[in-house]
Formats: sequence, C-alpha cells, structure tokens
Amino acid sequence: MVASSAAILRASGLRRWGQLPGSPKLWSGGRVSWAPARRTASWSLEPAGRCGWDEPVRIAVRGLAPGQPVTLRASLRDEKGALFRAQARYQADAGGLLDLARAHALGGSFTGLEPMGLLWALEPEKPLVRLVKRDVQTPFAVELEVLEGHEPDAGRLLGRAVLERDFLRPGMRRVPVRAGRVRGTLFLPPGAGPFPGIIDLFGSGGGLCEYRASLLAGHGFAVLALAYFKFEDLPGYLDDVHLEYFEEAIDFMLQHPKVKGPGVGLLGFSKGGDLCLSMASFLKGITATVLINSCVANAISPLHYKDMFIPSLGSDPGKLVVTESGVLIFLDVWDNPLEELNYQSIIPLERAQGPFLFLVGLDDHNWNSEFYARIASERLQAHGKDRPQIIYYPGTGHCIEPPYFPLCRASVHTVLGQAILHGGDGPFPGLIDMFGDGGLNESRASLLACRGFATLALPFFGYEDLPPIMKDLNLDYFEEAAKFVQSHPKVKGPNIGVIGSGKGAELAFSMASFLPNIAAVVSINGCVSNTATALTCGRSILPGLPFNLDKISAMDSGAYDVKEALEDPLDPAYRESRIPLEKASAHFLFIVGEDDRHWKSSVYADIAVKHLTEHGKTNFTLLSYPNAGHRIDPPYSPFFSVYLDPVLGVPVLGGGQLKAHAVAQIESWKKILEFLHLHLG
Repeated sequence: MVASSAAILRASGLRRWGQLPGSPKLWSGGRVSWAPARRTASWSLEPAGRCGWDEPVRIAVRGLAPGQPVTLRASLRDEKGALFRAQARYQADAGGLLDLARAHALGGSFTGLEPMGLLWALEPEKPLVRLVKRDVQTPFAVELEVLEGHEPDAGRLLGRAVLERDFLRPGMRRVPVRAGRVRGTLFLPPGAGPFPGIIDLFGSGGGLCEYRASLLAGHGFAVLALAYFKFEDLPGYLDDVHLEYFEEAIDFMLQHPKVKGPGVGLLGFSKGGDLCLSMASFLKGITATVLINSCVANAISPLHYKDMFIPSLGSDPGKLVVTESGVLIFLDVWDNPLEELNYQSIIPLERAQGPFLFLVGLDDHNWNSEFYARIASERLQAHGKDRPQIIYYPGTGHCIEPPYFPLCRASVHTVLGQAILHGGDGPFPGLIDMFGDGGLNESRASLLACRGFATLALPFFGYEDLPPIMKDLNLDYFEEAAKFVQSHPKVKGPNIGVIGSGKGAELAFSMASFLPNIAAVVSINGCVSNTATALTCGRSILPGLPFNLDKISAMDSGAYDVKEALEDPLDPAYRESRIPLEKASAHFLFIVGEDDRHWKSSVYADIAVKHLTEHGKTNFTLLSYPNAGHRIDPPYSPFFSVYLDPVLGVPVLGGGQLKAHAVAQIESWKKILEFLHLHLG
C-alpha cells in the first residue's frame, strides 16, 4: 500500500516568495472572457488614514474592467530591511469593483474569502525570518499593488497604495521604565485614567518586546512590557531567576497613579508564561493570568523566591531533532513533569487567587502546550479550584501573535543563534515527489516540506514489497497515492502537484494526463514518452519507448554514454508510447539540462511544448540551463557526472559541467518553489 511505502513530511521552514503573476493576452474563466484594457485602478482603504496594526481594514480596488483578472500584491520591510510579501489572484465583479470583503481569492498566497489575507499571509523573502516590530513609535508601511492578469510573468502595474499600520494610537504615551531594578516600557492609553494594569512577558529570546503591549494599551489598558534578561544592565543569560524582580515590577504598577488597583493582570508567552504562573502562585496583587503556549513547570532555569526554590524541568538533549535543513525541534526534549523526578518543577498554581486563561496551539513544536494545559486544569480541580479556561487552536504553532501578524513556522532563536521549529498552520499544499532510480528517496521531499508543502516521497520499485525491478507499471498505484495525499487531513486539496526527475518526470506527465486534480507538474529532465516499460492507464496501455542497446558506447572510464540509445519519440513506430499531455489541465514546468547525457531532454521538452501549443495550450514554462547535466537536484547537492542506471544496471554518463550544473541547481530550485506556490497556493 502507498501508506506503507512513503510518508507525508511536515512543513518546518518558511516558504519563499513566488514569482508574481502577470497579464495574459486573453483570459477566460467560466462565462467571462476578458482582453486587457489600458486603464488604471485606484485603491480604496477604510479607514483611509493610519490605523492600528490589529485593526481590520476594508480593502477594495476600483476602476477595473468588468470581470477583469488581476493580481494583488502586498509587501513591507521591517526595521532591519527584511522583505515580506504576499500575493493573491482575483477577478473584478461585473461593475469593475474588487472588494476583498466580498471577493474570493482564486489562488496565490491564500484562497477564498479572506479580507485581511494580504497581511496575515505575508511571507519572508529569506527563510527563518520572523516579523516583529522593534520600534513601536513608527508604523509598518505596507505597499499594495494591483497588476493585470494571472500568469507567472507580472503584468502591467495598474495602481499602488501604501497602508500605514500603527502600534501607538493617537494620544497614547510610551514611558521608558528604569525604576529600581525594573527595566521595561509602560504604555498608557489616552485620557486621565486610571486604567486596568497588565504586565506583559515574552519568552526565552530575551530583550524587550513592546509591540504586544503597545497594541493592548490601545484597548484601554496600562501595560508594562517587562524585560527580564538580555537587556541593558539585566543579566545577559537566563540562568537563575529571582522572583523578587517580578515582585518589584508588580509594586511599580500598583503604585503608579495611572494604574487602577487593587491588582494587575499578567500576560505571558512561552517562558514568560511559566514565569507568570510563578508570579500568580507566589506573589500578591495578581487578579488574572493569560498564558500563551506555556509550560506548567518551571522551565529552562531554576527559580528562587526568598527561601523557596523550584528546580528547572529536566530535559534530554539526545532527543533533540535536527532536520536535514538544520532546523531544531525541541518538542521531545523536555521531560514529563508528572514523572516523580520532575514533580518538584511543577509550579503550585493552586496557590493563585485569580482565574487563568490558557491559549494553546495544537501544533506547537517548541513544547507540548496542550499536555501542560491539561496538567494545570487537573491540578487546579484536584485542589478544589475552578477549572481554568482553555482555548485550543488546531493547526496552530508556538508563536500566537496579535491579529494579522504572519505565521512564523521557524526562525532563528536570538539567544541560541540557531533555527527553531515553531510549527503551525496547515493544511498544506500537497505534492508527490518521484525519482527514477528505484527505492525511496526522501531528500527532495523533506526540503519541499521545509518550504511549506506536505510532500509524499513515492517509490514505485525497488522498495519493501514493491517489485524489485521497474516492470509493467500500472497507473492505479499512482492514483492511489494521489488519493492518499488528497485525503490527508494536513493536505489542502483537492488539487495537488507532482514533481519528478527522469523516469519520475514522465510518470508525473502520465498522472496529469489521466488523473483528475493534478494542478502542477515539475519535470526535471523527463521524456515526453513513456519509456522502458509498459504503463497501464485504465483501459489504455502505453508501451515503453525502447532503448537501442546498439547505440550505447563505452567510455575509457568504464562508464557508458546512453544519450543516443533511447528511440525517437517522433518515430511513427513508437507513436503509442507518447503521453497525451494535451489531456492535462495541469500547469507544466520543464527543467532542462542542455548537457544531459542520459537522454535528449532538450529535444523532449521542445516536443512537449510544440505539442501543447498545437493543441492551443499555454499552460507551460520551459527553463533550459546550458552545461547542466541530468541530475538537477536541489541546491548544493553533489554533482553526479556518472551514476548507476537502475534499468540498464551499468554506470552511465550524466553530463554537465561542475559550476554550470551547480548554478542550474540553485536557479531551478527557486523557480520550482515559485511555480508550486503559484499554482498550488
């Protein structure tokens, strides 16, 4: 079965920004046909001026032609210059209006009715970058653009606007706090006050994070963004933590004339969450505590308060998982707090007086937040306390930010200096990945998963209970694999993509030609005909385009040159081997190494393009790389000038020149990711 011979690989890294769509000469969809008109468009934003980052905006585009297809793009740069982008394809209504509150995105960074999708779908141009606001005194400037058309090449720019998103609303005050040992920033709403007080703590990254506190203050709270290490004269590392520091911060808030007592609330994320639990359990003046993906035990460093000591939760570094891309997964590192050895690290939250609210991402990959919330609930009830409120968010990772911040699946930890998987999101665009070498090759599938695709690495011979050699293939197997991917709860269906190299590429062609819901095909040096062995496709059989062994030449090195061995696909004698690409509704990306010595990939791609064009198709892109060989793998993979052919059983030339082939791997990978994001969303 497919499920026993391959695995869905979860996405752990950040997707790259795709090539932006452009304008076709003629577009048709449903009952509408449209030819682009030379006109401009205007953006309509409500509210029209600056607004808070967490405030929804009514976004519309006016002045379009009736039914006009357009692409909307959004971009912003953070204070360090990192670029974030999103794009979506739309169609104007019959009056030439595109209102995101009513129009459904047809593809791109998101699909469906998502009025604020252009903001929350922003993705970093470079991987492992998290969008944070470092200077809340300046707004984020989001540039909006509308372009003609839907195709991969960007069309004419029709209109541009800038949306400024504030973190300090008019009349708010930002007050740096240097009171005794307390280091932080107090945000005060407009007006005389006093206001309900909140202390806001972030996690093990350290420093002073103000953006959440500033947004909360915009809703009528006096909020202290509190640093507790790696800031000014505070300790540089999270070693022993003393609760007296946080007690001093509570006293500062309760004595402030703008803060309404008799208590304050706490808001903590990650490590800041278990510190808030400790504050609520041991300190006075706490009226309510909100925890975002927090541990119920004292984590990372020991905690001291007067004569009390809570050890840190144990961990096993041997359980640290490092993905092939170098991203760290900490989920299984932490010991179970309920084990006797770790029981002393559990925070006695039953001592707290105020209520608790736990916000839990069920796909948190930093630690088991759902398990910890259940421990907290059971402990409180066992001590006669009210059950805490727990809100679970399926498909959500560790970093639950204020509204409209984009998802961060993985980022570089500011203290560790290494990439950490946070998890979240899903379902993901689905892919099937096939090589022609036999066996199970997961290398490319795992990298695609790091780029946001749920990817099935699919063998079709030479693995477990599959046939040991490639002989008499049946499309039913590949159809079963497609249905497995499409029905997986982590896959955003029904459309999926297929990527293949060599024989895997031609099988991808066959899947797209005979199976439904194949939306995108990437062919890396594939043949336009079914080769080597017969392929049964329902009632049809595609015979294998044969190799002529007389055309194989031996090299002095012991390798064989097989480039001329495969018979001509255009020969009428082998017409039945041709894959009927014209039947496919998928978009095709042909990746070709011009010095492919395995077979004539350039010729086969040209045949495919000509064949599609003759049938009125424009659903293809051809990328050809001079001096690149047969095995165009992901970037920085080793160069194979010779490799073992699984059908012939002998070493054969792959072709290519070292530097040119390396360039082809780097450049084609970018284009592959752009293509897949564009057509799978």
